Amino acid sequence: MLGGDERLRTRCIGFTKRNFVILITFITSLTCPTDLELSFDPDTVSCREVLANAERSLLNLDTSAILIANHQLYTDWVFLWFVSYLNECAENFYIIMKKSLERIPVLGYGMKNYDFIFLNRKWDLDRSYMIQKFAHLSCVKKHWLLIFPEGTNLSPNTKPRSDDFMTRQQLDFKLDHVLLPRVKGLYLACKHMHKKTNLILDFTMAYSDHLATEYAQDSFTLRSIYLLGKGPKRLSMFVRAIDISSIDGCTFDEDASEEEEEEDMRKFEVWLNKLWVQKDKMMDNYYKTGHLVEGVKSTKMPLKLRNRFEILNVYAIPVGFLLLTWLACRLVTTLLR
Repeated sequence: MLGGDERLRTRCIGFTKRNFVILITFITSLTCPTDLELSFDPDTVSCREVLANAERSLLNLDTSAILIANHQLYTDWVFLWFVSYLNECAENFYIIMKKSLERIPVLGYGMKNYDFIFLNRKWDLDRSYMIQKFAHLSCVKKHWLLIFPEGTNLSPNTKPRSDDFMTRQQLDFKLDHVLLPRVKGLYLACKHMHKKTNLILDFTMAYSDHLATEYAQDSFTLRSIYLLGKGPKRLSMFVRAIDISSIDGCTFDEDASEEEEEEDMRKFEVWLNKLWVQKDKMMDNYYKTGHLVEGVKSTKMPLKLRNRFEILNVYAIPVGFLLLTWLACRLVTTLLR
């Protein structure tokens, strides 16, 4: 219907995306009140980029960035989308996810229209598709692209597989609280977006109310959160900003040969693994002390709408449509008299 005017389509989709995160935030705040505890790396994130007060929470982070995070719950993306709402870029939030989610009734269709990126997890099929999507995203004025490098959430099934792979690869480090990250998708995003999007926002996420020996996904299922009202009381996030051009030894040369790209990707993999080792240490510290990083000031804010009347925006289109339909019917009835 809106295919003839791409700008109009983009504005309409952006409007519905913002309203979606308003709706999901409103529902989550009712069923499972959660406090966010955000702390920021003082070496990479200026205090000017964090604004908060009792009545109105607001972030002032860069609005063009690649987001990465460890993956524990099916609802991780809800909390990160909420952070984008605080940062005034909820309508420009994009997620990379597995292609099977595209087939979910109703939601799958909506996510396709939201320009989310669905992967087959087959490099030969995904590579050219990702390059095309990344090139498009880098031209969008505001964009937060969320990538979970682990590819799936931490669970009793995925952790042993990750550990077995690390053993076969003879890696010289151990990960206790996170999965080994996959490198190709994130590398390709950095390579084809870094000229206009030269920033990675790295989120380390830890949920309260479960032990280090337990899996968060078992404690906080979709059913327990949205039907039983049993979810984490607090989500701690540590955020650091990474300049893509500063990543050790990587050139991200778009004209590189296949061999040169593979070598560049190996360097990127070493860097990413080191980052995940640091993330694992932060998670270990959280389970021992309740803090991801000690000695760093944190900002607490509830997961809720900044203005309670924002929820009315969600009903603007259906109510407007019903009103116009009613007026049209009244007009036709009047003309036929």
